[in-house]
Amino acid sequence: MGGRKGRLFTKSFYLLTTPSTVVKGILSDPSFLDRTYIYTGQPVNVTGYLNTTANPVEVQDPLVRVDGESSQLAFPVSQHSPVLKSLRLLVIPIRAQDASGNTCGGTEAITYTKEDIANALWGAGAANGGYTLSGMYEACSNGQTLVDAANSLVTDFAVLPCSGNTQYGDWTIEGCGDADEYGWQVLSDSYVTNQLGVTLSNYDFITYLGPPPTTDCPWLAVSDTNCAGNTDGYICRTWAHGDGWNAIAMYMHEFGHHFGLTHAGQEVNGQFLEYGDSSCTMGLCCGVRCYNAPHAYQMGWFPVVQLDGSRLLAGTTVSALLAPQPQGRGLHVQPDWASGATPFFLSYRQPSGYDKDLANTAYPAFTAYGGLTNIYASATWDQNGATTQWLAAIGNSSAVYSDSATGITFRHLGSEGAGVRVSVCRSGGSESLESCCYGRDNDCNGVGGQDDPACAPFLNQCSTFRYEWDLGTSTSDPGRPSGVSQVVAQTVVAVAAAPLAAPG
Repeated sequence: MGGRKGRLFTKSFYLLTTPSTVVKGILSDPSFLDRTYIYTGQPVNVTGYLNTTANPVEVQDPLVRVDGESSQLAFPVSQHSPVLKSLRLLVIPIRAQDASGNTCGGTEAITYTKEDIANALWGAGAANGGYTLSGMYEACSNGQTLVDAANSLVTDFAVLPCSGNTQYGDWTIEGCGDADEYGWQVLSDSYVTNQLGVTLSNYDFITYLGPPPTTDCPWLAVSDTNCAGNTDGYICRTWAHGDGWNAIAMYMHEFGHHFGLTHAGQEVNGQFLEYGDSSCTMGLCCGVRCYNAPHAYQMGWFPVVQLDGSRLLAGTTVSALLAPQPQGRGLHVQPDWASGATPFFLSYRQPSGYDKDLANTAYPAFTAYGGLTNIYASATWDQNGATTQWLAAIGNSSAVYSDSATGITFRHLGSEGAGVRVSVCRSGGSESLESCCYGRDNDCNGVGGQDDPACAPFLNQCSTFRYEWDLGTSTSDPGRPSGVSQVVAQTVVAVAAAPLAAPG
């Protein structure tokens, strides 16, 4: 499966500015997006006017903790609006035959009806155990993007010849090239418009469902990219083979390209595979599972708590409760202190509902993601463009993932209600008098203070250290006030030079 990198349409895009503010960007020259390719998480330089009322929701959330305590900071929760909240779908099944009415060479006999297709997409889902494309959108988007079944249509079969010629060149019904696909399109559009009275402009997406081929094609389906929500009347199109007529994940994958989603990749045995992330519909076909966290966020379906260097200070550990995607919310970490670092997304996935195949042993690669917190890099560039990358899953036997480039360590802390609690630690270097005396995990090894063997040389100095700090701040329990790193660095020098006697 794949997408055509050609037309790029969007009404607007969203920018994450410092500190963790999400604003809607309006281009002075919309044609700019026809000449470039922007992906979620890409650093961009912008010049213009800022509307300061366009801020994200700020929450002081007891479910977010800093160094083990309920946070006194406000953490932004970011979520933008979906490009389309309702989808009007048109599916045109194709039957190709020669002049005598015989099935064309290179294709198999068609065994499905238009009613079968409609049932699989927005009916009872008899072909998929009750799972449908409309149900998949409702579940995976948490009700934010729905298939408008009342205004969607599977037409009667468009009857086409076995081959022909259009303005795009010679085509055959069993062919796999661009000219072949456009041949399907031109003749099918003409057939349903003139013979069946269908008005194409009534629909957002059109799928051409060709007869099942007997030869191997390099794709099951291909589609337009970045066209959803455009304002110039262009209709997004997908070309698919009939052997995928009831594969609801195939439609979800190709329609994802319409919204600008790229493929979901993963490194396997040292090789980056563009389709390798099977936790996401944008990976390989065709198990039933939702989009991964960065793609769900890009769709406007999945809220995330935003962390950057202003809230995740060096030597600080922040933990958050992640409820299961898609109903819950995830975590987005922007390591802006490390030049060129790619943002991280985290989400907790349960193998149930429309994530059911994350536990299906018929898809053994999928079972590495269910019941775990999955960690993603939002975008990785390869020869095919921007691709999200699955990095690791934490929980059960593997509870920790560390990234040396940013000094971040993600740690699974355990189940909490229906979700899991995970921590994010940003390394502040080796343990110090300051970190040990206040129980902070400076080196991100998961323990601090007296529980950390690296603190043993400092613990006998803590009473003097705390007394000196109290004297300077006039507080009985300093905790970790703002600016602690700078002030304590000065205090430690004074204590080492001339320890104070205890007050008599």
